[in-house]
Amino acid sequence: MNEEIVNKVQLSGIIGLDLQRYAPEESCVGLDIKEMLYQGLMLKEKEFKTALTQLDLATFQGKAISIFCSTDAIVPQWAYMLLTQTLMPYSKSIQFGDPRLHYETLWIQNIKAQDYTHLTGKKVSIKNDIQVPENIYVAITKELVPIVSTLMYGEIGMPKVIYKKIDLSHERTDL
Repeated sequence: MNEEIVNKVQLSGIIGLDLQRYAPEESCVGLDIKEMLYQGLMLKEKEFKTALTQLDLATFQGKAISIFCSTDAIVPQWAYMLLTQTLMPYSKSIQFGDPRLHYETLWIQNIKAQDYTHLTGKKVSIKNDIQVPENIYVAITKELVPIVSTLMYGEIGMPKVIYKKIDLSHERTDL
């Protein structure tokens, strides 16, 4: 009974890919401009510019900043431009909107910046991770489907096949 144990997972040739390795390193912070508005509802230019000078810009150093307004105030577009210009020297990136979406945008940029040529024609399984937003799975799928032979989801031992390239070279031509 000296049977050798065979690692079928290793023999499968499936390459596992963990999407967490592409997550942004910088943290995203939200800057709600309602505090810079008169009664949180209206922009008064002089008060807004004063509030800009009082911002602790060091708190934004090296961070991804998402500018938004949590009230229904009407904010002129130039105010966002002025705020962006003020924050640019300190921030890693600036975007208007939800900080969570900004973080996902950076994550997708990291995915798109990768070179996946080493995965050409390979079987790839994307690790399941509840902490990875759906948008990230969409982005990696768009990158890998054109180059891999098989795209799967889940653990390498029992993945769910998402896409499998069909080999048409064995099709009959005499029909």
